[in-house]
Amino acid sequence: MPFWTILVLVIVVATGSDATKPKPISISLRAKWEGTPILLEAGEFLAREDPSLYWKFLVAWPHASPDVNSSAAPASAPPPPSDGDCLHSLLRLASSFLAPPLAPLLRLALAMRSLSPALLLHRQLARLSLSRAGLLPSHGAQGGAAGEEQGGWSAGDGDGGERWRVSENPAAPKGHCCWVELRGKVLLGEADVVAAVAAVQAEASPPASSPSAEYESLVHPFDHVYPSASSSSSSSHHAPPPAFLYASPGAACFDALLPLLAAAADQGAIRLVLRPVLPGGCEAQVGRCAAVGAGGRVSLGGYGVELALKNMEYKALDDSQVKKDKAEQAAAEGSADDLAQPVKGFLFDTLVRRHPELRGELLTFRDQLLAAEEIRDEYNVWELKDLGLQATQRIVGGAEPLRLMQDINQNFPKIMDSLAKTKVDGTVAEAVAEMHGMVQAGRTIVALNSIAFNLATLDIFTLLEAVQAELSLGAQLLSLKMPAPVVRQLLHLPPASASREDGASPRLDFRSPWHVHFFNDLERDREYRGWSPNMHELLMPMYPGQFRAIRKNIFHAVFVLDPMHPATPKAVAHIHHLHRSSMPLRMGLILASSARLLALNDPSAPPGHDDLSELAMALFLYIKDSFGPRPAFDFLLSMWGGSALDPAGDDYEDAMVTLPPPQYTAPDQPAMEAAFLDALSTAAAAARESSLGTEEARKAALALVLAGRHRVEGGEGGRGESAAARGGDGAAAAVWTQVVGSSGFVSGLGLADATPCLLFNGIFYPQAKVPGGVLEAMQEEMEAVQRAVYYQQIRASSDVLAFFLASAAKRFNPEVALPAGKAAPYMSLAPPTAADHPSLARLSFLHSPGTEDEVKPFSHLLALDLSSHQGVDLLLQAVLHLESESADGARVAILHNPLLLPTAAATSAPLPPLAWRYLVPRLVMAAVHLPSRRSKIPAFLQRLLQMPLLRAVVSRAATGAEGEGWAGRGEVKSEEEGRELLASAWSIADEAGLNRGELERAVTGAGAAESAVAHMAEDHLFVKQQCDASPGTSVIITNGRLLAPQHRFVALDFALLEDVEAPRVKPALALLQNLPSWPHLPPDLPLSDHLSTMAMVVASALSAAQRATGDYIQFTRLTASPSIGIIHENDSALLHVDGVIDPLSAEAQQVTPLLLLLHEWFNPSLRLFMNPLSSVSEFPLKNFYRYAAPNKALTDAAGVLAAGAEVEFLNMPLTRTLTLNLKVPEPWLVEPAVADHDLDNLVLEKVADPSVAAVFELEALMITGHCYEDSDMPEPPRGMQLVLGTPPPVPAAPLNHTTAAATSTSTSGGSSTAAGRPHGLVVARTLEDTTVMANLGYFQLKAAPGLWLLQLAPGRSQQLYQLAREGLMGGGAPGGAGEGGEEGADGEVGRVAMEVAVMDLRGKVVQLRVAKRPGMEGQKMLDDAGGEDGEEEQEEAVAASLFGSFFQKLTGKKPTKASKGGGAAGSNSTINIFSIASGHLYERFTRIMILSVLKNTRRPVKFWFIKNYLSPSFKEVIPHMAREYGFEYALITYKWPSWLHKQTEKQRLIWAYKILFLDVIFPLSLEKVIFVDADQVVREDMGQLYDLPLHGSPLAYTPMCDNNRDMEGYRFWKQGFWKEHLRGKPYHISALYVVDLVKFRRMAAGDTLRVIYESLSKDPNSLANLDQDLPNYAQHTVPILSLPQEWLWCESWCGNATKARAKTIDLCNNPMTKEPKLQGARRIVAEWAGLDEEQRRFTERVTRGEFDDLSPSAPRGALRFAGFHSAPRPEEGPVGEAMTEGGERGEEDAGGLSEGREEGGEEAEEGEEGGVEEGGEWAGYEVDPAYEDLEGLEEMAVEAVDGAKGEDEDEDEQDEEHEGHEEL
Repeated sequence: MPFWTILVLVIVVATGSDATKPKPISISLRAKWEGTPILLEAGEFLAREDPSLYWKFLVAWPHASPDVNSSAAPASAPPPPSDGDCLHSLLRLASSFLAPPLAPLLRLALAMRSLSPALLLHRQLARLSLSRAGLLPSHGAQGGAAGEEQGGWSAGDGDGGERWRVSENPAAPKGHCCWVELRGKVLLGEADVVAAVAAVQAEASPPASSPSAEYESLVHPFDHVYPSASSSSSSSHHAPPPAFLYASPGAACFDALLPLLAAAADQGAIRLVLRPVLPGGCEAQVGRCAAVGAGGRVSLGGYGVELALKNMEYKALDDSQVKKDKAEQAAAEGSADDLAQPVKGFLFDTLVRRHPELRGELLTFRDQLLAAEEIRDEYNVWELKDLGLQATQRIVGGAEPLRLMQDINQNFPKIMDSLAKTKVDGTVAEAVAEMHGMVQAGRTIVALNSIAFNLATLDIFTLLEAVQAELSLGAQLLSLKMPAPVVRQLLHLPPASASREDGASPRLDFRSPWHVHFFNDLERDREYRGWSPNMHELLMPMYPGQFRAIRKNIFHAVFVLDPMHPATPKAVAHIHHLHRSSMPLRMGLILASSARLLALNDPSAPPGHDDLSELAMALFLYIKDSFGPRPAFDFLLSMWGGSALDPAGDDYEDAMVTLPPPQYTAPDQPAMEAAFLDALSTAAAAARESSLGTEEARKAALALVLAGRHRVEGGEGGRGESAAARGGDGAAAAVWTQVVGSSGFVSGLGLADATPCLLFNGIFYPQAKVPGGVLEAMQEEMEAVQRAVYYQQIRASSDVLAFFLASAAKRFNPEVALPAGKAAPYMSLAPPTAADHPSLARLSFLHSPGTEDEVKPFSHLLALDLSSHQGVDLLLQAVLHLESESADGARVAILHNPLLLPTAAATSAPLPPLAWRYLVPRLVMAAVHLPSRRSKIPAFLQRLLQMPLLRAVVSRAATGAEGEGWAGRGEVKSEEEGRELLASAWSIADEAGLNRGELERAVTGAGAAESAVAHMAEDHLFVKQQCDASPGTSVIITNGRLLAPQHRFVALDFALLEDVEAPRVKPALALLQNLPSWPHLPPDLPLSDHLSTMAMVVASALSAAQRATGDYIQFTRLTASPSIGIIHENDSALLHVDGVIDPLSAEAQQVTPLLLLLHEWFNPSLRLFMNPLSSVSEFPLKNFYRYAAPNKALTDAAGVLAAGAEVEFLNMPLTRTLTLNLKVPEPWLVEPAVADHDLDNLVLEKVADPSVAAVFELEALMITGHCYEDSDMPEPPRGMQLVLGTPPPVPAAPLNHTTAAATSTSTSGGSSTAAGRPHGLVVARTLEDTTVMANLGYFQLKAAPGLWLLQLAPGRSQQLYQLAREGLMGGGAPGGAGEGGEEGADGEVGRVAMEVAVMDLRGKVVQLRVAKRPGMEGQKMLDDAGGEDGEEEQEEAVAASLFGSFFQKLTGKKPTKASKGGGAAGSNSTINIFSIASGHLYERFTRIMILSVLKNTRRPVKFWFIKNYLSPSFKEVIPHMAREYGFEYALITYKWPSWLHKQTEKQRLIWAYKILFLDVIFPLSLEKVIFVDADQVVREDMGQLYDLPLHGSPLAYTPMCDNNRDMEGYRFWKQGFWKEHLRGKPYHISALYVVDLVKFRRMAAGDTLRVIYESLSKDPNSLANLDQDLPNYAQHTVPILSLPQEWLWCESWCGNATKARAKTIDLCNNPMTKEPKLQGARRIVAEWAGLDEEQRRFTERVTRGEFDDLSPSAPRGALRFAGFHSAPRPEEGPVGEAMTEGGERGEEDAGGLSEGREEGGEEAEEGEEGGVEEGGEWAGYEVDPAYEDLEGLEEMAVEAVDGAKGEDEDEDEQDEEHEGHEEL
């Protein structure tokens, strides 16, 4: 029996003998959806690994299912299979389709139910299908606006509502378990399906337009599309209609319909799409095995649970105590370490002698038995110091060190005492010290195959995704017959980004003596003579952003510009700015004309003679040649109306408050000429130049330049001479020659479509970096420079630019060298791809002459149409590349991708016979496959492809044949032309030295044409299926990289492509070449060819694998001692785990279970080294931790499918207060669903039950993302609003979806039903809305598994923005699909919505790009017109209105906008109150607060509660309380963003939620809210506070009181840091505040607060009281209006003299007396006891079930305004019961930013009197007594309205009068 089994039994026996039995705590987490069949989940797993496996699995399952014999006669029928039998057969079958390494992953995925969400998505689509046919029962009205459920603002805030309802399992329609949707019709019976398919097959072609056309494109990237044989053989212009089969394997209808539809798909009649669904009620029909897992709630695993010791402070005593206690300590150690002493009946000395290998485990077990119930709060310094070393020693010495490490760090508070008594071995201490020399002490790093995980976001799903990628890749490599050690080395190769030394894109050699114009020269200019020439100063430490002043041209920043582009003056101004700043940087320009660049690419559009760009260039060159570069640069700036002193860069940033940005105006020719003359005048005066000193001479020079344009005849003669040397007309003509040549130079560099851009030491930066990216590029380049200096690669005498450009590319292509953040698409050429496509096996490669026997790292597969000019030109450029000197390592092969195949050519024009068809492709194909004289082939092809007749043929369009004859596209027009073409080809073959006879037979021999066409069809199939390329498209496949050039691709582009791909292939090729032999090498295959092919295949597999992203760490350099390591070698393993870990860290606590899971399921090679702190100063772990890991056994002992993972805590301390928290994956939002006990304050000895159990539910899966404007300088569209909702059952127009390999999406229009309504996709029902933060453009929305629409919110967001061309950046991920939009006046479609599919438990991350609509470029999303001036104008308008007259009569005050309201305030508008509570005690306070508000407030009230921390009991009571007392409520939440520094303590998290997310946590329609603390009692009508105008401030708080003199020593804000920071402003209390959400959002106050929080929160001494310190610290940026002092009174800070005027009383903590809160409540607030008794009685009524027969949404208000009056307010009340320590709240204590606080940081939040500024707005404020009398109020309202009618008949004022009357 395993030791751990014995150990569990021992624990049970030992604990059972205790007098006080422990109370176990069990936690489980369940999903909200009904279970899905395991069979279908297995299919989803196979489909994600390889879509073809899915269909093979479906075909094989009926033969493998144990249900196969269920149809036998009852007498002979075997017993029905158990769940275990079914799962065993299922796993055996599914695993047979997988590579062996992937089989454990399948089992694990099924155990975790991680594929279940994907099936929910198919359920949703099934519901939509039935809904379209009217076969789905309605759940109620399907509206557009968000509804409310349980008082929530949306259905999602109650129990999930619509969010989960959309994916409910539909019932079988009319008893049918299968149905087919074809052309918009749902077909239930087999006969109907047969008839419909027959009708489709009978059609020659589908109708161009049909009523069901809108349904025919609803195929999503995640759909299972049948791989029909016809899908590749046809290149027709129409696609067959999709037939959607909704069914499950096992059903009889499935077995009947699938072959029928598959046969029709093979014939090309339909496109079969299977959506696996097992409808409700069909479980019996599909058999037991096909239904295993269906029904019931799905239990989830993969989360952690902690029990934190609440309010526990572990203090280290002073070292002076060490000597005093040594004797006692030694005695204690001796008795505790005496193993001979029995512990609860166990003799551990005997156990250790018998099992020495288990010493560590036995001692840990003994520690738990010895652990006292009362865990100590204080420890001596020496007890803590060596804890890390002691834990390391015990872990490494254990028989199962991983499990022992988990046991220690998950139970540390109980093990700490005995662990501290372990004597540290000196070798361990030495090894740890050595480790700290290599790795920072206490740091934890874990890597899989050398790629480090981000431990902050690591969860089991992220881990398994990485594992699957590694195993899939490893399986592909193993299939190549390579040894396992080599595969392992390949898996450890660094990614391409880490392989390139400088980490940058390839450099471009831009050097030119004529076309690069430098502004300065650090090595020659006088101004730099005082700088040091010592380059080694670069290696000295520098501050970030600092650069050493070295007299050396090290950094070169060259802008490539068109002088007429608006970026030009900015770039030149930036050059002047950097020069003024003495930046050690050489700067320059390369100029080009956009018109000339266009003409170079399209000779049919030559530039005109009035090209102002070329004129500017000519004038620039003349000035430069005459006077040098700086006057020429000044000319470029002055012609735009600028000056060399214009603020730019940092100057502009520093001057933003006082200086407006420069305004540049595009020059016309007169302005340009005037600037030229001024520049000559200034330069001549400075140089005392006599020849141009007169105005006449300067005008003559201008005339010469203008006339010189006409003298240019081409060439660049004379460029090396100066203008003065040339003189006269020759000088002018030479200038213009250089102008033309400059544009040609830019075109030759490949930058024609990339200007303006920046070249920094040859590295390309796009327009977004012009001009502001120079310093960023300089900082990035610094590391490469320092490395070169350190290794003496560059010296003082070196040409630095020449060093960096030594191997630079000669041409740049932005399609090849992609910008940072944009990934190139790759495909794997390893099996099964190679095995499934004969085209790859038939490839014949072309080589550079003389290199046929050399190994080639680069293999270019050209998929092209050789019947087109583009295809022929691409092949010609590839051949030219092979014949160049740079192509030694390349080879080229051809894949034919014709636009039309013979079977698909439907045209009435006469076509050539097959013998004369495709003559050009066949010629090339025959030449490429010649078996002899292969070195001659490239030269032959070069001449053949340049032959004029061949060019004429391939340039011919299908309808462009001249005269009579054949008219095929790219075909010869007659037999005579064909014979002429062949004769010329034979002649060229003879001249090239080819075997003419072989070539003739390959082209014209018997069966040659048929064979060639068949091969072309195979190639076409490969290109279509693997590259997702349309027929006729050119695709370059370089070692698996897919590149479909949109512009002409030339020979130099191939060289650049090889340079870019070199880091991906060369390290792999080096490993392959080191292999001594290849035992499986065919005897007739040269080794060089085999190695070249292997390099291609391996590089493609490595590049195409979707591997985890992270830092690449070479752990092989870590030479740590085995004495601190956990080492487990497995030479055959594809997974290798490396790491360093601090065993007593929070990271170790969470990562250890994942390491154990890897070890148990996959047996990886493991190499972990302990990296503890050498000296521990504080208690490292203050919690117990458990992890819900999946069980390997899928069934229980009875053979039934096992329930999901469950967490259990045993033997927890009975007397300590524990707080339970879940550590869930980042996308999960969970909440407690069943919990009878207070999980926030859990004291086990007070629990009457024998155990504690809680069930949590997955409330939502988050859709998160980042949104940026699609512009040259991408920025978040701050304040833009998004909505998430369900798609409509029937879209407005056809939708086109991207596939996994696609890089763009299509939009569709449609007719609009109302003016201004978007076309295409629109949300049918809004479930969530949010605002885009300025912080990283972040947004989040709550969702569930399913298909959702993410849409720009109607209103200003849609007016200003539309989705950019690629709404989802990065492409390729399943789920980003179609977009909908509206058609603008210019006819373009403005998309406002996109589909997002959530189909796994990882939620969805969306990278959203939006673009300004035409004409809206200058508009801002947040128009801050609502400043003081704007508000005054609005208030004047209100005062002049009818309502203004009425309001002034009513209150005696002039009205403001806030008085009128508009949804935020008003005489009868709803008051919105926000609060937060955690734990039963504070929920009790919350109910009391609610009652106090309702008793004193006469207007409707809506409460908003943070849902995250509410208990199930509160959520059960609050709906009934709302109905009974007549108020509304909403449960809201916001998931903490992963990028924002997260608090580790639950209490501080609660504080953070009070302030950090105010702009995004409420619905966008909410305009104003009041926060009221849970432990507050309200004594006044909250309408008064709600209606107070905030005068432009987004926040209003009450200042802290200062009239309680006893607390003077605790008022930290009056001294030190706070006194200096506040600068006279008051410090406010956070227990009550008002938020103007409109203003708050408009000024992006939430973004500002989050930025300040992020910068301060990482300092443990900052933000001691987060919710209070943060707004007070930020009030200089986010203004706070000080409320009147009477709005909040608290005894701790306010004197009793002001209590009588208090409108609210808060029970803030007293740091001096530390009085329990319950005791203080009864003493301080007289009415508190009555309110408490009332809420208690009501809660008991709910508990007794009095409201069970009433819906929470029943008519409300039984008690509202009925005998519901304020209680008396005596100054003192009776003293109540004391509250336990565990219930005390610390959230209201005041905090300091950098100063400590007395009493160990005790916090005291509440209040100071004062804070009302002298002469302030609020002095003497009173509410008119008319408010006290509702009847009088109504009479006054009617009187005022009637009187106002007679005074003014204006229609607008009448509307206002009507609204006011209705409100009142």
